[in-house]
Order: sequence, then structure tokens, then C-alpha cells
Amino acid sequence: MKKDVVAVFKPERVLVAVDFSPASESALESALDFVGSRPVELHLIHVQILFDEAEEVAGKEREIAAEAERLYGRVTKQRKIANGTKVSYSVERDVAPASAILRYAAAHDIEMIVSGTHGRRGFRRMILGSVAEELVRLSECPVLTIGGEASHHLGEHMKSIVVPVDFSEESARTLSVSRQLAFENQATLEILHVVEETMHPAFYNTGVFSVYDLRPDLDKRALEEMEKLFAEAAGPSVDATFALRQGHAAREIIEYAGEQQCDLIVMSTHGLTGLSHVLIGSVAESVVRTAPCPVLILPRRMNGQAEDQT
Repeated sequence: MKKDVVAVFKPERVLVAVDFSPASESALESALDFVGSRPVELHLIHVQILFDEAEEVAGKEREIAAEAERLYGRVTKQRKIANGTKVSYSVERDVAPASAILRYAAAHDIEMIVSGTHGRRGFRRMILGSVAEELVRLSECPVLTIGGEASHHLGEHMKSIVVPVDFSEESARTLSVSRQLAFENQATLEILHVVEETMHPAFYNTGVFSVYDLRPDLDKRALEEMEKLFAEAAGPSVDATFALRQGHAAREIIEYAGEQQCDLIVMSTHGLTGLSHVLIGSVAESVVRTAPCPVLILPRRMNGQAEDQT
């Protein structure tokens, strides 16, 4: 990514998946926190599962849409909503929640999906952890995931944003988006790189058991590259710290975010592969599953989000 190209992420059409669980209420609150004072199109959708809930929910689309409207009213009662904000309510039917959400998102040019990672089972079941992970894996637009606890709510004022990097081109773009978010929220970026030490068994007969056996100066070089990557990433000037961890990528990202009490994790679904790979799809899904804070996942291509020349 060129230094003078900023990856702009200001979604104007936001989809919030709701199943009326506490997690989906937190998802709606977090969506409103994220867009702040900007007017947006807010799409609240609920999914009826075909062949699973048909007898219980058949003909109740209006009732469910009305419940979604009441949810919006309850969440926004104490909020100042931007003039021009438009809200729509939809009940979709499909064999699986994620496919319905993704189909709706494509049909309405949605620029960000917001989903809880825990939901209800049984009647009106929708957002389970596996659904959020499937959205992360398949969505062509960014996905903001919100955990099941009240403390996972994004909040109106982010102070600390964790950005895992692996020095790929995707990391540079993720940093550019993160710089913009940090600037708008007066937050600090916590830039993190994880070195996965364990070597493949093929290396065992050579006496090489750790990547540090090959590169003893790896920590020093990694920190230098992190600072360089941040300096070259486009975006406004913001405060940043740099941290290096060793271990399993997803676990270290989750533990670091918890230790630092961070408000948001921003990461990509794609990155490098090889000895020190971090940001591959399975890692993003693992982070989403148990993260102690909301997670913003950026796909390889962000539909509807232009790159702004500065």
C-alpha cells in the first residue's frame, strides 16, 4: 500500500443480526457506537430457520419485525441518533443463519455486518458462535463481532485498539484502517506481532526446535519491522505501542487484549503463510470465538469502501 493512500472505512449501510438475546442487543448498541454521529442506513434482520422452527414462527414475520423495532427503540431511548439515519427491519428465511445474512448483505450493498457471538437456542435461535465464525470466513464486507457478556459492548469511547500484524500487505491496510479509527476515537494503537515458535517435525533431525534457533535476533528485527510498518501505513498521526509475543497466534492475541483491557481488536482474514504466519482465516475465527472485547475483521477486499487519496 502506498503511503499516500488511506484505506477509508466509514460504513454507510450497516447490518445488525438480531435474535433478541443479550448478545444481539449488545451488537446493536455497538453498531450505534461505531457509527457515532454519522447518519447511516441501519438494517436489523432476524433469520427464521427453515425446517427447524417452521411451525413455531410461520406467519409471525410482522410480530418479529415489531419486536426488532421495540429493541431498537429500547436501545436508542437514551441516545442521540444522527439526523438522516434510516432504520429497516427484515425477517429472512433460510436453512442456515449465515447464508441468509450474507445473501441479504449482498443484495443491499451492506458495508459492515455486526453480529453477536452467542445467541439463543430453540425458538428464534440465530446467532451462535459458529455463525459469527462463518460470517468472518465468508463475508465480503467487514464484520464486527460482539461477545456474549455485557463487558464486551464496544462503548462510545474506544481508548485502546489491538492490531495484530504479520508484515503482509494486508497488515499494512489493516493498520491504515486502524489509524483512522484510533484518530476518530483519540485511542492508542497496540500493535502486536506473534512469533509461533514451534517448528514442524521435519526440522527435528537437524537440531532445530524453535524459530529462534534459525534467527536468534528475531525479536529485535520484528520490533524494527513493526515500527517501520506503522510509520509507512497511511493515515492520521496517532499514538502507538509495540509488543512481541511468542506462542500460538490466536491464544496470544486474546490474552494480550485481555491483559491490556483493550476496547477493540482489528485484524484481517488473510496474511502471510510460513514460519511466522499469523493472520489466516482460522486464526481470525479463533480470536472471534473467545475474544475479551469486540473484534473487527477486515476481508481481503472491502466492498463499498474506497481508498481515499490524501
